[in-house]
Amino acid sequence: MFARLTVNKRKTAGLSVIFLVALLLSVIVQLPASWVLSQPTIESAIEQRINSNSNLHILASRGTIWQGEVDLAIQTYQTQNTRPGNLSSIKSSSASNVISIGSLSWNWHLTSLLFNNIKMNLNWTLNQSNLTGLVSTQVFAAHAKRTIVFTDVSGVADLNHLIQKIPTLDIPQLPMLQNLTGQVGVNELVGEYQLSENWFKSFTANLQVDSLTVMNNAFPRLAINATLEKDKIMARINGQQNSWSLTGAATLNKRLAYQVDFNLNAQSDNDLPDWAFLMRKKSATNYVSKLQGSLF
Repeated sequence: MFARLTVNKRKTAGLSVIFLVALLLSVIVQLPASWVLSQPTIESAIEQRINSNSNLHILASRGTIWQGEVDLAIQTYQTQNTRPGNLSSIKSSSASNVISIGSLSWNWHLTSLLFNNIKMNLNWTLNQSNLTGLVSTQVFAAHAKRTIVFTDVSGVADLNHLIQKIPTLDIPQLPMLQNLTGQVGVNELVGEYQLSENWFKSFTANLQVDSLTVMNNAFPRLAINATLEKDKIMARINGQQNSWSLTGAATLNKRLAYQVDFNLNAQSDNDLPDWAFLMRKKSATNYVSKLQGSLF
C-alpha cells in the first residue's frame, strides 16, 4: 500500500512539473516583442553587445517574442560648419539623420532549446531586396566562445536602392560607381561568426549579379564565389561573352577594408565592350581596374 502511494505521488509530481514547464513556455511564447525589447536588461544587451556603435535602432516591433517583426533604421551624423552673424569664428554642429533599412521578421524553433541551441528563421525585407536564412547560437556559452551560425541564406538585393539607403558605406566617388544599378542574387551563403572577434570563423558564398549597369553601360551576368582564407574573405569574379572575358579578385579583411582588381581581355580591339573606357588601358586588348577603400 505504502509503495503504491509513493509511485502515485511520483507520477503526480512528474505530471505537475511537465504542466508547469508547458505553462511557462506558453507564457514566454505569447510575450509581446515590444514589451521584451523595452526591458532595461534587453536594451543594455543590444547596446553593449549587438549595437555598440549606437547606429542601429529599432523603430517599431510587432508580434510575439517567438514569432514577430521589427522595423530597423540606422542613424547617421553629418558635421556642418556654420559662421554666426558678425563672428569670425566657425562653429561646427552635428546633424543626425535616421534612415530606414527595412524590416526583420523571425520564427523560433522551439525544439532546438532541448539541445542547448537557439535556432530561428530570419527574413529581411527592404523594397525589392529580400533575404531569408536560418540562424542559430548556443543557449549557454561564454561570450568569448559564442558564435552565430547562419545557413540556407538566399534571396536578392537591389544595388541601386541599397546604396541610396545606406550612405554610411564609404563608396569612393569614382565614375564607374556612379549610376550603379543591378540585382545581386544570393544562391548560397553559409558561415559562422565569432562575436568576441567580430569576424568570421568560416564563410562561403555563391552569388550572381544580373542586370548590372554602370553609367548606362550594361554588363553581362557576373558569377562571384567567396570563401574565408587566412582571416580574409577572398572572392573570384567571372563574366564573359563570346569574344571577351572579365575576371576579378576581391578581398575583405577584419577591418572591413576591401580591394577589388578587374581584368578585361578581348580577342581583338574591335571586340572590346563599350564600357572598356571605364578601365585603364594596358594594351589594345587588355584593360584593368582597381577599387579599394573601407566599407565603414
